[in-house]
Amino acid sequence: MMSRNNAAQLEKLGPDWRHIASLSEELRHAWLTDHFDQIASLSETERHQHLQELIEETQALDEEQRLGLLRAGLLALVDQPDDKARIVTQSWQQTMDEMKGDIAFAEVTSLQHAARHIPVEDTMRLGELWPRIFGRDFAGMI
Repeated sequence: MMSRNNAAQLEKLGPDWRHIASLSEELRHAWLTDHFDQIASLSETERHQHLQELIEETQALDEEQRLGLLRAGLLALVDQPDDKARIVTQSWQQTMDEMKGDIAFAEVTSLQHAARHIPVEDTMRLGELWPRIFGRDFAGMI
């Protein structure tokens, strides 16, 4: 007989985000660059599930780990070709829109806080890739 924890682990599609957050900054960036490349090629449903797991699990991390993981993720998005980066950012936004409430607000806040610690050029690119989160209003906050 399978316990609930085992069943939940089987249903989970994505990685152990706590482990990814514990990697060095360089390894996190490389891993997330590859992961986002793979996410861009998934079906919309699979992308949604992966990104929902990312959002939920990163919000469960302590602040330092969460911001480090999201900063590496944002820099990985900046390094993606436009078409793949837009697929990921649009899916991420749609997932947050569907989640709504406190967790979606916390994710937006965490993303914006993480972006304050990356180079200006990269922040400008994020504004092009994800204007709803990093557009003109965000540029005035930095």
